[in-house]
Amino acid sequence: MNLKYTDCSKTFSYLFAGIIVVSLHSARSRAQAPVSDSTLVKMLRARIEDETFLLKMDPTSVEDYMKRGIYRYQTGDYDGSIADNTAAIKLKPANADAYSNRGMARCYKKDYPASIKDFSEAIRLAPADPVGYMNRGYAEIETKEYDKAIKDLDKAIEIRADYAKAYCNRGLARKMLKNYKGALQDFDKAIDLYPGYAEAWQDRGQTYDALKDNSSAIINYSKAIELSPAYTDAYRSRGNDYQALGDSLSAKADFKVADSLASRSR
Repeated sequence: MNLKYTDCSKTFSYLFAGIIVVSLHSARSRAQAPVSDSTLVKMLRARIEDETFLLKMDPTSVEDYMKRGIYRYQTGDYDGSIADNTAAIKLKPANADAYSNRGMARCYKKDYPASIKDFSEAIRLAPADPVGYMNRGYAEIETKEYDKAIKDLDKAIEIRADYAKAYCNRGLARKMLKNYKGALQDFDKAIDLYPGYAEAWQDRGQTYDALKDNSSAIINYSKAIELSPAYTDAYRSRGNDYQALGDSLSAKADFKVADSLASRSR
Protein backbone atom coordinates (compact mmCIF):
# COMPACT_ATOMS: atom_id res chain seq x y z
CA MET A 1 0.00 0.00 0.00
CA ASN A 2 1.27 3.45 -0.92
CA LEU A 3 1.74 5.50 2.25
CA LYS A 4 2.81 8.74 0.60
CA TYR A 5 0.77 11.83 -0.19
CA THR A 6 0.66 12.54 -3.89
CA ASP A 7 2.29 15.98 -3.93
CA CYS A 8 2.12 19.57 -2.76
CA SER A 9 -0.23 21.13 -5.27
CA LYS A 10 -3.44 22.99 -4.98
CA THR A 11 -5.87 20.30 -6.00
CA PHE A 12 -5.50 16.58 -6.42
CA SER A 13 -7.27 13.40 -5.43
CA TYR A 14 -6.01 9.98 -4.51
CA LEU A 15 -7.40 6.63 -3.50
CA PHE A 16 -6.28 5.51 -0.07
CA ALA A 17 -7.72 2.68 2.02
CA GLY A 18 -10.93 2.71 0.02
CA ILE A 19 -11.65 6.44 0.46
CA ILE A 20 -11.44 8.90 -2.40
CA VAL A 21 -10.15 12.16 -0.92
CA VAL A 22 -10.30 15.40 -2.89
CA SER A 23 -8.56 18.54 -1.72
CA LEU A 24 -9.82 22.10 -1.92
CA HIS A 25 -8.01 24.96 -3.59
CA SER A 26 -6.97 28.08 -1.72
CA ALA A 27 -5.89 31.57 -2.69
CA ARG A 28 -2.15 31.10 -2.13
CA SER A 29 -1.28 27.71 -0.79
CA ARG A 30 -0.74 24.76 -3.07
CA ALA A 31 -0.61 22.32 -0.23
CA GLN A 32 -3.56 20.02 0.11
CA ALA A 33 -6.39 21.31 2.28
CA PRO A 34 -8.19 19.13 4.82
CA VAL A 35 -11.30 17.18 3.91
CA SER A 36 -14.47 19.25 4.35
CA ASP A 37 -17.13 16.64 3.63
CA SER A 38 -18.62 15.71 7.02
CA THR A 39 -19.18 12.06 6.08
CA LEU A 40 -15.55 11.63 5.01
CA VAL A 41 -14.31 13.42 8.11
CA LYS A 42 -16.33 11.04 10.27
CA MET A 43 -14.90 8.03 8.44
CA LEU A 44 -11.36 9.35 8.74
CA ARG A 45 -11.75 9.97 12.47
CA ALA A 46 -12.97 6.40 12.89
CA ARG A 47 -9.87 5.20 11.08
CA ILE A 48 -7.69 7.33 13.34
CA GLU A 49 -9.25 5.53 16.31
CA ASP A 50 -8.61 2.17 14.62
CA GLU A 51 -4.95 3.01 14.03
CA THR A 52 -4.59 4.28 17.60
CA PHE A 53 -5.88 0.94 18.86
CA LEU A 54 -3.48 -0.96 16.58
CA LEU A 55 -0.57 1.15 17.79
CA LYS A 56 -1.41 0.29 21.38
CA MET A 57 -1.15 -3.35 20.36
CA ASP A 58 2.10 -2.80 18.43
CA PRO A 59 3.80 0.56 19.10
CA THR A 60 6.60 -0.31 16.66
CA SER A 61 4.38 -0.44 13.55
CA VAL A 62 5.77 2.08 11.04
CA GLU A 63 2.87 1.43 8.68
CA ASP A 64 0.24 2.25 11.31
CA TYR A 65 1.99 5.50 12.29
CA MET A 66 2.07 6.50 8.64
CA LYS A 67 -1.57 5.59 8.06
CA ARG A 68 -2.66 7.55 11.11
CA GLY A 69 -0.48 10.44 9.97
CA ILE A 70 -2.30 10.51 6.65
CA TYR A 71 -5.72 10.37 8.26
CA ARG A 72 -4.78 13.11 10.72
CA TYR A 73 -3.50 15.26 7.88
CA GLN A 74 -6.77 14.83 6.04
CA THR A 75 -8.78 15.98 9.07
CA GLY A 76 -6.56 19.06 9.46
CA ASP A 77 -4.57 17.77 12.43
CA TYR A 78 -1.18 18.75 11.03
CA ASP A 79 0.61 18.65 14.38
CA GLY A 80 -0.65 15.10 14.89
CA SER A 81 0.45 14.16 11.38
CA ILE A 82 3.91 15.60 12.00
CA ALA A 83 4.17 13.65 15.26
CA ASP A 84 3.16 10.38 13.60
CA ASN A 85 5.57 10.77 10.71
CA THR A 86 8.33 11.71 13.14
CA ALA A 87 7.61 8.48 15.05
CA ALA A 88 7.77 6.54 11.77
CA ILE A 89 11.13 8.13 10.95
CA LYS A 90 12.53 7.24 14.37
CA LEU A 91 11.52 3.62 13.80
CA LYS A 92 12.72 3.58 10.19
CA PRO A 93 15.17 6.42 9.49
CA ALA A 94 15.55 5.71 5.76
CA ASN A 95 11.87 6.38 5.13
CA ALA A 96 11.48 8.77 2.19
CA ASP A 97 7.68 8.64 2.30
CA ALA A 98 7.55 9.67 5.96
CA TYR A 99 9.83 12.65 5.28
CA SER A 100 7.67 13.61 2.30
CA ASN A 101 4.46 13.32 4.34
CA ARG A 102 5.88 15.30 7.25
CA GLY A 103 7.04 17.94 4.80
CA MET A 104 3.52 18.28 3.44
CA ALA A 105 2.07 18.75 6.92
CA ARG A 106 4.70 21.39 7.61
CA CYS A 107 3.84 23.06 4.32
CA TYR A 108 0.26 23.47 5.38
CA LYS A 109 1.43 25.00 8.66
CA LYS A 110 3.49 27.35 6.48
CA ASP A 111 6.73 26.15 8.06
CA TYR A 112 8.42 26.17 4.69
CA PRO A 113 12.09 26.02 5.81
CA ALA A 114 11.37 22.84 7.79
CA SER A 115 9.34 21.39 4.92
CA ILE A 116 12.19 22.06 2.50
CA LYS A 117 14.54 20.14 4.80
CA ASP A 118 12.11 17.21 4.83
CA PHE A 119 11.67 17.22 1.06
CA SER A 120 15.45 17.43 0.61
CA GLU A 121 15.87 14.34 2.77
CA ALA A 122 13.12 12.56 0.81
CA ILE A 123 15.01 13.41 -2.39
CA ARG A 124 18.28 12.11 -0.92
CA LEU A 125 16.61 8.83 -0.02
CA ALA A 126 14.61 8.50 -3.27
CA PRO A 127 16.35 10.59 -5.96
CA ALA A 128 14.39 8.98 -8.80
CA ASP A 129 11.00 10.03 -7.38
CA PRO A 130 9.73 13.20 -9.10
CA VAL A 131 7.33 14.02 -6.25
CA GLY A 132 10.16 15.09 -3.94
CA TYR A 133 11.38 17.67 -6.44
CA MET A 134 7.81 18.79 -7.09
CA ASN A 135 7.14 19.29 -3.38
CA ARG A 136 10.39 21.13 -2.71
CA GLY A 137 9.77 23.33 -5.73
CA TYR A 138 6.36 24.26 -4.33
CA ALA A 139 7.85 25.19 -0.95
CA GLU A 140 10.55 27.24 -2.67
CA ILE A 141 7.87 29.20 -4.53
CA GLU A 142 6.31 30.03 -1.18
CA THR A 143 9.69 31.26 0.11
CA LYS A 144 10.14 33.30 -3.10
CA GLU A 145 13.16 31.24 -4.18
CA TYR A 146 11.84 31.07 -7.72
CA ASP A 147 15.08 30.11 -9.48
CA LYS A 148 15.57 27.20 -7.08
CA ALA A 149 11.95 26.20 -7.59
CA ILE A 150 12.34 26.17 -11.36
CA LYS A 151 15.44 23.99 -11.07
CA ASP A 152 13.56 21.47 -8.92
CA LEU A 153 10.52 21.51 -11.18
CA ASP A 154 12.77 21.04 -14.22
CA LYS A 155 14.09 17.90 -12.51
CA ALA A 156 10.57 16.64 -11.73
CA ILE A 157 9.65 17.09 -15.41
CA GLU A 158 12.89 15.44 -16.55
CA ILE A 159 11.97 12.36 -14.51
CA ARG A 160 8.29 12.43 -15.43
CA ALA A 161 7.56 14.21 -18.70
CA ASP A 162 3.77 14.11 -18.25
CA TYR A 163 3.74 15.71 -14.78
CA ALA A 164 1.00 18.32 -15.27
CA LYS A 165 1.29 19.75 -11.76
CA ALA A 166 5.04 20.29 -12.16
CA TYR A 167 4.43 22.24 -15.36
CA CYS A 168 1.76 24.31 -13.63
CA ASN A 169 3.96 25.12 -10.64
CA ARG A 170 6.89 25.96 -12.90
CA GLY A 171 4.57 28.26 -14.79
CA LEU A 172 3.70 29.97 -11.51
CA ALA A 173 7.39 30.45 -10.67
CA ARG A 174 8.05 31.84 -14.15
CA LYS A 175 5.08 34.18 -13.82
CA MET A 176 6.47 35.51 -10.53
CA LEU A 177 9.74 36.22 -12.38
CA LYS A 178 7.70 38.05 -15.07
CA ASN A 179 8.64 35.44 -17.68
CA TYR A 180 5.10 35.48 -19.01
CA LYS A 181 5.91 33.73 -22.28
CA GLY A 182 7.52 30.82 -20.43
CA ALA A 183 4.67 30.76 -17.92
CA LEU A 184 2.04 30.53 -20.66
CA GLN A 185 3.96 27.70 -22.32
CA ASP A 186 3.96 25.79 -19.03
CA PHE A 187 0.26 26.39 -18.35
CA ASP A 188 -0.54 25.37 -21.94
CA LYS A 189 1.38 22.12 -21.42
CA ALA A 190 -0.29 21.43 -18.07
CA ILE A 191 -3.73 21.90 -19.65
CA ASP A 192 -2.81 19.75 -22.66
CA LEU A 193 -1.82 16.96 -20.26
CA TYR A 194 -4.78 17.46 -17.94
CA PRO A 195 -7.65 19.48 -19.48
CA GLY A 196 -9.62 19.23 -16.22
CA TYR A 197 -6.94 21.04 -14.21
CA ALA A 198 -8.94 24.04 -12.96
CA GLU A 199 -5.98 25.68 -11.24
CA ALA A 200 -3.94 25.68 -14.46
CA TRP A 201 -6.78 27.55 -16.19
CA GLN A 202 -6.90 29.99 -13.26
CA ASP A 203 -3.14 30.51 -13.30
CA ARG A 204 -3.13 31.02 -17.06
CA GLY A 205 -5.89 33.57 -16.63
CA GLN A 206 -3.78 35.46 -14.10
CA THR A 207 -0.88 35.46 -16.55
CA TYR A 208 -3.12 37.00 -19.21
CA ASP A 209 -4.14 39.58 -16.61
CA ALA A 210 -0.47 40.45 -16.11
CA LEU A 211 -0.30 40.96 -19.88
CA LYS A 212 -3.42 43.21 -19.73
CA ASP A 213 -5.34 40.75 -21.93
CA ASN A 214 -8.64 40.86 -20.04
CA SER A 215 -10.66 38.98 -22.65
CA SER A 216 -8.33 35.98 -22.71
CA ALA A 217 -8.21 36.03 -18.91
CA ILE A 218 -12.02 35.85 -18.75
CA ILE A 219 -12.05 32.82 -21.05
CA ASN A 220 -9.64 31.01 -18.75
CA TYR A 221 -11.44 31.97 -15.53
CA SER A 222 -14.73 30.83 -17.04
CA LYS A 223 -13.24 27.43 -17.81
CA ALA A 224 -11.85 27.18 -14.27
CA ILE A 225 -15.35 27.90 -12.93
CA GLU A 226 -16.89 25.35 -15.28
CA LEU A 227 -14.49 22.71 -13.96
CA SER A 228 -14.75 23.81 -10.32
CA PRO A 229 -18.01 25.69 -9.66
CA ALA A 230 -17.02 26.63 -6.10
CA TYR A 231 -13.74 28.26 -7.18
CA THR A 232 -13.95 31.54 -5.25
CA ASP A 233 -10.76 33.07 -6.64
CA ALA A 234 -11.82 32.43 -10.23
CA TYR A 235 -15.10 34.31 -9.71
CA ARG A 236 -13.29 37.22 -8.10
CA SER A 237 -10.63 37.31 -10.80
CA ARG A 238 -13.22 37.19 -13.58
CA GLY A 239 -15.20 39.92 -11.84
CA ASN A 240 -12.14 42.16 -11.86
CA ASP A 241 -11.71 41.63 -15.59
CA TYR A 242 -15.37 42.29 -16.33
CA GLN A 243 -15.04 45.49 -14.33
CA ALA A 244 -11.92 46.48 -16.27
CA LEU A 245 -13.87 46.00 -19.52
CA GLY A 246 -16.78 48.10 -18.26
CA ASP A 247 -19.22 45.23 -17.77
CA SER A 248 -20.36 46.23 -14.29
CA LEU A 249 -23.36 43.89 -14.19
CA SER A 250 -21.28 40.76 -14.85
CA ALA A 251 -18.63 41.98 -12.43
CA LYS A 252 -21.22 42.53 -9.69
CA ALA A 253 -22.67 39.04 -10.25
CA ASP A 254 -19.22 37.41 -9.97
CA PHE A 255 -18.31 39.36 -6.84
CA LYS A 256 -21.59 38.34 -5.26
CA VAL A 257 -20.90 34.64 -5.90
CA ALA A 258 -17.31 34.99 -4.64
CA ASP A 259 -18.48 36.66 -1.42
CA SER A 260 -21.11 33.97 -0.88
CA LEU A 261 -18.58 31.15 -1.37
CA ALA A 262 -16.08 32.86 0.91
CA SER A 263 -18.62 33.26 3.69
CA ARG A 264 -19.50 29.55 3.53
CA SER A 265 -15.87 28.54 3.97
CA ARG A 266 -15.35 30.60 7.14
